[in-house]
Amino acid sequence: GRIACVVTSRGIDRLGVIDPGSGVVSTIDTPFTAFSSIATDGEDRVAVVAGGPTTPSSVVLISANTGEMEIVCRSIDVDLDSGYLSVPQPVECLTTAGRTAHAIYYAPANRDYEAPEG
Repeated sequence: GRIACVVTSRGIDRLGVIDPGSGVVSTIDTPFTAFSSIATDGEDRVAVVAGGPTTPSSVVLISANTGEMEIVCRSIDVDLDSGYLSVPQPVECLTTAGRTAHAIYYAPANRDYEAPEG
């Protein structure tokens, strides 16, 4: 069997699967960037509570083999208009002593407005 896990890199979560024999961790592409409450059926499907910048927190069933997703229920029953939502972008800055600070940048987003040049 394999092990479902959350892989966090630069402040963004991804759903991962570990092959215990090889130690290889593979990630599953999803629109979600935050995961909790992971459970599996012991076969292929992983149940999670997950959300993302344009997707409300939801209970989701995800195939570990194909990445196919089924949203079981959403925390809100509203379609979010991505034209007004800032999508987080990880950024890194060097600090003193050669260390790296990590942050999440939310660029302004509003499809009805364009900033002046300059």
